[in-house]
Amino acid sequence: SSGINAEWSLRPGTCEVKVDGVMKDDIKWYKDGEEITNGISSDRLVLKVKKTDAEDDGTYTCEATKGGVTATDDFSVTVVGPKICEHENGHTWEEGDIYTLSETVECTCDQAGVHVCDCVDDGEECTDPNPVVWFNDECVKTCVPEYGLCSAAADPFYNTFDGSEFEFKGDCKYNFFSCGDVKMYADHVKDEASAKTKSIEIAFKVDTFKLEGARVTLNGDQATIPMHKTYGDGAVLTIENLGNGYELKIVHDGKDPMILFKWDKVSSYSVQSHGTCKGFTGGMCGAWDGKKNNDLTGPDGDVIKSAEDFGTAWVVDDVEDCPVPPEPTDACDDMGIEGADRVKIETYIDNVLGANPFKKCSEKVDLEPVAAEMLQQICGLFGDLDAGCALLGQLAEKCTAAGVKADGWESKNKEHQCVPSCPAGTNYGTGPKPAPSCDKPFGGGKTQDACFCPEGQVLIDENCVDVGECGCEYGGKLFEVGDKFEKGDECKSCTCRGEGEDCADMTCKTKCKDDQLEVDVEGDCCPSCLSDWVTAVNPEAEGEQGESLALTCEVEGVEIAAEEVTWIRNPGNEDITKGKQAYDVSKDGLTLTIKKVDKKRVGAYKCVVEKDGSTSEGNFDVTLPVEEDLIVAVNKEVEFTAGENAKAECTLLQPVTEVTWTCNGKKMTSEGNVEITVKKAYTKITFKPAGTEDAGTCTCSAKGIGTEDSDDVELIGGDNELTIKEVANPVECMEKTKKDCRTGWTIESANGNKVTSKQVKVCKFNNGKTSSCKPSKSSKGAFERKFGKKRKIAHGGEYVAVVTIDGVETVSDPITLNIIANPDKGKGKNKDKEDKKDKEDKK
Repeated sequence: SSGINAEWSLRPGTCEVKVDGVMKDDIKWYKDGEEITNGISSDRLVLKVKKTDAEDDGTYTCEATKGGVTATDDFSVTVVGPKICEHENGHTWEEGDIYTLSETVECTCDQAGVHVCDCVDDGEECTDPNPVVWFNDECVKTCVPEYGLCSAAADPFYNTFDGSEFEFKGDCKYNFFSCGDVKMYADHVKDEASAKTKSIEIAFKVDTFKLEGARVTLNGDQATIPMHKTYGDGAVLTIENLGNGYELKIVHDGKDPMILFKWDKVSSYSVQSHGTCKGFTGGMCGAWDGKKNNDLTGPDGDVIKSAEDFGTAWVVDDVEDCPVPPEPTDACDDMGIEGADRVKIETYIDNVLGANPFKKCSEKVDLEPVAAEMLQQICGLFGDLDAGCALLGQLAEKCTAAGVKADGWESKNKEHQCVPSCPAGTNYGTGPKPAPSCDKPFGGGKTQDACFCPEGQVLIDENCVDVGECGCEYGGKLFEVGDKFEKGDECKSCTCRGEGEDCADMTCKTKCKDDQLEVDVEGDCCPSCLSDWVTAVNPEAEGEQGESLALTCEVEGVEIAAEEVTWIRNPGNEDITKGKQAYDVSKDGLTLTIKKVDKKRVGAYKCVVEKDGSTSEGNFDVTLPVEEDLIVAVNKEVEFTAGENAKAECTLLQPVTEVTWTCNGKKMTSEGNVEITVKKAYTKITFKPAGTEDAGTCTCSAKGIGTEDSDDVELIGGDNELTIKEVANPVECMEKTKKDCRTGWTIESANGNKVTSKQVKVCKFNNGKTSSCKPSKSSKGAFERKFGKKRKIAHGGEYVAVVTIDGVETVSDPITLNIIANPDKGKGKNKDKEDKKDKEDKK
């Protein structure tokens, strides 16, 4: 036996005698070889030592003898003293002691010698307007406001923290809620009848979660739900899948929850926020300060009159292209729902809201706005009663927040027609809260109404999975048994085991180069090596003559003091950090202000930051606006035809220090078909020859002393078109005569280059295809094919000129050649022979 506490009795040592007939007087006990008699049971098989101390350490032996034969067995006993808990002030407590470290902290020293502490209320009552007791992680007690609730449902209908209710049908992306490290954005989609929310983005620290339908992503990657993640400051984020919705929960610094966000996987959502956010929120949830009249406060702090202008003021991303939406109209009138049809919908709404739990809730929450909005939503979907379900869910949350428990309203209220939507294989009902998961197969100790898998299965994403098939999950990623993974924020390296995960502390081996800075990166356990950790915020700084100009540097990943920053001006490497006559440096050292910009102050500047032996800098080029043009294009547009030379030229109006050409965003040099010329008075770029790919915008740029200028030339290129004309069409010749017979074309190139006979062939043309091609002959500016005195009727038909230049083939319109019969043909002794040959030629 080992690890025995000195305050406890020694666990009994028991001997088993395996032969019959051994008398109890023949059984003896020894400690370290000396016989002992105390603590032995009446049958002498059990030894007990009470109230052990260090002297009871040793080897205990039980001995049995029969017929002169003796057998023994030993027990090795180590007595361990009580564990000691030591406080940082030097005070110690023994294992089992209960003690208080302050008025609100009570601790117990456990068997491992660890303080196990709880926050204890000092009895001082918290009252309005801060009636809730909050203990942070240090058990510091604070009285704070109650939790706040803000929600949006259906198309969408907003309920703010302070109780304002309004429709907003914008179709952009809006700031829904923000407080501290948490920011939420609602992205609306617009169609003919709805502006419902299609997705929600939640930014927390370095992570961004996006919920769209049943899909959840973390920093753009698909996340497995349920998921959990722990951050470096102890914050824990979890997402639970209730089947018919998600719950995202953040617990931090004793706030449980700090934030609870719900999404119904369609278009409705809500946020429940800890009271410490009151007075510090932003977005569509309004100015949470207990005053309804200033709920529509915009980002600039001004109260806005209309919901349409208010929502548009909180737009993000597409600010320039987000119009103010129109005010809502009466959907029942728009859809032509009136008379008995309208009364039927109103009766349904009255029946639902007149039954519990909503009837009981009416004592604390005004149901009229909900009834009116339900009517609008149902009419807007052509009388579909399901359109009001999201608003009932929103109302249930509001009732629960007001003290009337309305969770599970779907089961309690018998008048509605709302059917919870559950993933395949799950059933809606009452079950444990939190729901069963791989790490907690039986779920939590509370109850909730949600979609649950059959017993022995858990819901992962949208599927029921046997508990035995579970692996490990962290940060929205699934790991199989045997997989290794890291928890960067917790500095743990883990292996997935069948019974959970086995984690150990990570070891960091970061070693940076001399010019790099070692920095801590949120989300990573080990520090990173950072290069170029100083940047210029406005590197190309243009000032106004006689006005001040601020140059600002930005430092990444580390805090610096002003004395670690030096400002340098070049040329001359002049230290101007303390040049107060011409410059001012901000208190943090990161902004240099040139008090009055003139030609003497233009040029290169830099801020140099030294930290822990590493140096980085941000560079600036200070200029003044160009008072006169340095360079101007001779022609704003230059047209060319592919295959000919194309030239763009600019005139230099003043002495310059540098001239460059950029075409279609690419800096040009004299190579390939490009030739750049720079003279004192002009510069030009020539393409020899130019192709259609050279068309576009070419920019000539020039730099002077403290100034620069540029101008554009548009190169407009076209394909090298050919002009092909028939000399005569049709052409008629008589067979077997010496009279001249030929087809001919004149051909001109648009770029002016001469076409040669080698580039032209004449072919017979039949059914769109060429055949029997022969090189052309050039004669008097025409390209021809001659048909001699042996020509026959069979040579007649259509002929085309085929011109090939730079691999591009151009086919002319056809010329019709008619060969007519010779009336003298057949006379004489060769008539029959020639007639026969004519027939063969035609074939």
